[in-house]
Amino acid sequence: GLDFGNSTYSFAPLSEADGLISNAINHVSFNLNHLLWGATDNGIFAIEAPSPYGQIGDKEGLKGEVNCIGQLAGTYYIGTMQGLYRLRGNSIRMVDDIDLACWQLVGVDENKMLAATSDGLYLITPNQVQRITTDNTFSVCQDKERGGYVTGEVDGVYYVSTSGNRQQISPLEKVTKIQYAKNKFTVECIYGELWEIKLSGNATSVKSSDRCIRQSADVKAPRLSYTDMFGTLWQTDMEGRNLRATSTLNSKLSTLNSQLSTLNSQHLTPWI
Repeated sequence: GLDFGNSTYSFAPLSEADGLISNAINHVSFNLNHLLWGATDNGIFAIEAPSPYGQIGDKEGLKGEVNCIGQLAGTYYIGTMQGLYRLRGNSIRMVDDIDLACWQLVGVDENKMLAATSDGLYLITPNQVQRITTDNTFSVCQDKERGGYVTGEVDGVYYVSTSGNRQQISPLEKVTKIQYAKNKFTVECIYGELWEIKLSGNATSVKSSDRCIRQSADVKAPRLSYTDMFGTLWQTDMEGRNLRATSTLNSKLSTLNSQLSTLNSQHLTPWI
């Protein structure tokens, strides 16, 4: 659900029980018109302070789980698992037949936005949609120095020129996050592995150097995390092994964790 905490507006927490379109909220964005927009697994919603919120989903023409929301020249764009949509007033339409997954929307400037999709990389302006590449692209970041783009794709990280020429600059697969700071790009793949990439040269002859700053084995995120009806948190390690239970009632869990340790020592097959 959605909890506004100590925000300027005195909203109460919202959930599906209150009519929220979904409790699974992936992204929120606030604009100058006092509208809070949210992306969920079942569509998007909008809350205008201090009025009741509205929502846009399958009934209004928005198809698929929402991955991202972007704003370009006063118009909202919504990337879902079933395409890219444009919201104008109360009308929502698919953008130029982009009907495959849109993973990420990244603003370039006030009049340009990049869309990373399963059907390639797109450059969007208020009046035009330009397809730059045709390869499945999970993430993108603009290279302001050379004018091109760094993209995370299935088989590695690429440098893409404005004309669409691609050059692999790292073999790291399935990169979903790319950030630029202090003359270097930081890229992270779906397994948690983190690399730094430095570029040199010009847009037609890019040279790169990279180094790993975190391996996937260093990521401590659990493979399974579940809280049961009694408030006990059940977690495994990142490989789905070493099940452990934690709760505020620690004294009552000592016997249970002792039993789990015995099971874990038997090297059982991961649950997932």
